[in-house]
Amino acid sequence: MKNPTPTSYILTIIGILTTLFLSPVAQAFPQGSQQVQSPKLFKLNSSDPTERKLAVYYLSESGNPQLVKKFCEMLLNDKSTDVRATVAERLGDYYYTNKEAENCLLKALKKEKNKAVIKNIVYAISNFDDVKAGKVLCRFLNSKDPDIRRTAIVGLIKFQGLCDKQLFELLKKDKNADEKVLLARILGMHKYKPAKPYMKKLLKSPKPEDVLAALNFFKYYPDKTVNKTVEKILRNTEDQKIEEAAFDVLVASNDPAFYSTIETYLLQPQFQKRFALRLPSFKGNIPPKVLKLLLQSDDTTSRIAALTYIGEHKLKGYCDYVKQNVYNKSADVQAAAIWALGKAGCQDAVKILCDIISNYNLDDDVRANAAQALSFLPKKTLKKNLNLIKEVYKNEFLDDIKDTIMKAIKKATSS
Repeated sequence: MKNPTPTSYILTIIGILTTLFLSPVAQAFPQGSQQVQSPKLFKLNSSDPTERKLAVYYLSESGNPQLVKKFCEMLLNDKSTDVRATVAERLGDYYYTNKEAENCLLKALKKEKNKAVIKNIVYAISNFDDVKAGKVLCRFLNSKDPDIRRTAIVGLIKFQGLCDKQLFELLKKDKNADEKVLLARILGMHKYKPAKPYMKKLLKSPKPEDVLAALNFFKYYPDKTVNKTVEKILRNTEDQKIEEAAFDVLVASNDPAFYSTIETYLLQPQFQKRFALRLPSFKGNIPPKVLKLLLQSDDTTSRIAALTYIGEHKLKGYCDYVKQNVYNKSADVQAAAIWALGKAGCQDAVKILCDIISNYNLDDDVRANAAQALSFLPKKTLKKNLNLIKEVYKNEFLDDIKDTIMKAIKKATSS
């Protein structure tokens, strides 16, 4: 067990104080310091706004609901804009399921005049999941302040169908290239069908920002009818962002007619990683050539994605690649390989996994992963190697790992 950090000690102290509802305080000390050096006491009711701000910052991390009332009073009445802005932000970060906090934010929004505070209130409201919060965000789509408007747009990602028409109208008149791409992406994620004809026109626009916006729409809302146009854009553009987005669209469409084009671009490392990130949602059969490229990539994300795909689809033909990575120097690649070894049911998987579990020089997390992978193996395989598994169980000293190995034993001996 790791020793608690100074920060964990202070948060424990804060939790005790706030639970008792004594004058709320927080200990402030230099970030990253290994020891508490000359701690200073901060109070929510301090006359110094900096101390009030720091008290809000530290106390909010406790998530103590008893503090909401006090925070709300500060949001509504504190004379310092910095303090009010901090309260709003922290209510959004740590109290986004608290109805009292939400109602307080909505109340504050009606009276607040400072743009920085309004922006943080809108941000905080965007963290709440109910329709009431979403409707407030819809109102701010017409804000003249670009920061507030963008905060509202981002917050609407999770509110599909609530004001998509308004988002679409904003996109059509928006002159900010980055914001236009963001709006297109959200409409694509929301599968907003009325936008498709307009997006098809944008694909043929001479303006790069229009093309990029359309590609970001079809990346999340694939339409095979645009693939030839997208392929042409991919092959002819010199704009890296457009090239990458066009590639993403072809991958997302999962159209076998364009697999050869995808393979061509996978020879470039940056496209390998982009393809790897989309593997979880890729429903087609990945050509062996492509999968081997990912497995041999220097990029850990590509390797992890490929190993996960192999395990998920139980591709035993790639077990040699899986075995080569069970002792990989990257902990993440190693974890993915161990997981795939069990999921794919590779030959000699029991022996390899038992060797890992029994190697007490390895990190306990690695051994625990191996035990978990062992339990994934088919009953027939486990039964054939039951004596070896029982021996490993007998020698294991960590209860958590023993419990996981026992799952494999029970699976092997079940009727």
